[in-house]
Amino acid sequence: MPKITFIQHDGEQQTVEAKAGSSVMKTALAQGIS
Repeated sequence: MPKITFIQHDGEQQTVEAKAGSSVMKTALAQGIS
């Protein structure tokens, strides 16, 4: 599975696994990242 690292405004990083073929936006929403 691909992994995506999201970086918040305060510098906090959160790495999540994404479903193959899913968009970055859909993955963020599914993980509760805003």
